[in-house]
Amino acid sequence: MTSFYALAPRWLGSDRYYKIYVTDQDLRGVWLGGEVYDEDAAERFKLAAQMFSPLMKLWTDRQLRQVRQRELEYDRLDLSSDDFLAKDRRNFLIAKADIEEASLDRKKWSRAGYHAAAGNVRLRLRDRTTRQWIIVGDQPLEPIAAALGHATLHLPPPEAPEAPPRGEFLANAAARPPRDDLMAELLAAPPPRQVPPALLRAARRQNSFLGVILVGLISTFLLVGFVGFLVHQGHFYDWELNSGRAAHTTGRVVTALKTDRSDRDGGAIYSYAFTFSPAGGQEEHGTSFTTGQRWSAGAIVDVDYLVSDPAIARLAGSRTTKLKTLDRQLVLDLLQPLLGLALLASGLWGRRSLRLLLENGTVGEALVQSVKPLAQRVRGKKLHKITLQLVGAAPPLVVQYYQPNQVAFFQARLVSKQPVYVLYYPQPPKLAIIRTLVPEALA
Repeated sequence: MTSFYALAPRWLGSDRYYKIYVTDQDLRGVWLGGEVYDEDAAERFKLAAQMFSPLMKLWTDRQLRQVRQRELEYDRLDLSSDDFLAKDRRNFLIAKADIEEASLDRKKWSRAGYHAAAGNVRLRLRDRTTRQWIIVGDQPLEPIAAALGHATLHLPPPEAPEAPPRGEFLANAAARPPRDDLMAELLAAPPPRQVPPALLRAARRQNSFLGVILVGLISTFLLVGFVGFLVHQGHFYDWELNSGRAAHTTGRVVTALKTDRSDRDGGAIYSYAFTFSPAGGQEEHGTSFTTGQRWSAGAIVDVDYLVSDPAIARLAGSRTTKLKTLDRQLVLDLLQPLLGLALLASGLWGRRSLRLLLENGTVGEALVQSVKPLAQRVRGKKLHKITLQLVGAAPPLVVQYYQPNQVAFFQARLVSKQPVYVLYYPQPPKLAIIRTLVPEALA
């Protein structure tokens, strides 16, 4: 029985990851999971999480375990019966007799997004409906077309790999000697090392910390402006008056006017000018707001005020601003620039973490085990995942590069079996954002 793995993209909700078994009579699809279906997909989620990648790793690891467990359960199940349909409502069965037309295409479907895809399969059924899936990974399409029987197979030649630019740092990667004397001195020096400024700049260019810092700075300015707006509107005055430090007296409403504003629920906002005399002080004036009219001009009312600053006052049961005091929506609005502040901190700490690795990291030799392209692109270039195996019994290290000359360097070392020097932490610090670096690949 032939089987293949496919992803069904959805406009609303998570994409669905299937294992589709093809028999002589039908297609039997079993649902295994969502968008996190292999290690590459998990890496993309962790990369997007930035400083929260440790938390994201817990979630992606759990998703991968569930995908593998479901696949094992279905592989043990007798799929010759229709009992598998009862195990999950997302499972499906399509009889080959109901397929009017089947086609496979190596060309990447636009809805594949960042997913690595070998192509897509499209079925037009006799009931005028269409089923289409992305064939994930690098699965060969020919066996799938043969299993479907009467499928049309479109197999244009695969894209040629990007050639490294001429004249760049690693253009002749296969025969490249050690970078220069600065690199040799850095690798030979014991920790803590004195990092040459040229190498530090090259290492920082390799990582996107500057872009993260710029986004964080913009968001921080928005945060400052938002907080300034809240202060100007008097939101924090209500906090102070609610803190238990307010004194109480009586006052008189001078005017009660309907404003041109309304709250989120459509209720009219009223403004009240009032006067009061704090204990042992002169007469003070203030303004308060409510949703809906509560008092009329001339009414005697209770007044809350700060002893340290009687100018901060309100009518009891009212507020100092036209808008309601920081409600849930305003708190959510405030959290958005706070996330930008976290990005700024992440970018700054990333630069610091990179320098600490150069100064204190352990120097080792590693063999390139694999160079695997990912679906994600950085500045229009494909991101590649490089797996390195340290000489010895240490666990493999994983780095990611997108510059064509850097990728060519690792591909050349993979072919020649020549080791590369790496800087790494045998026991990474908990807050280290950058934990592995290949100095020879610095551009």
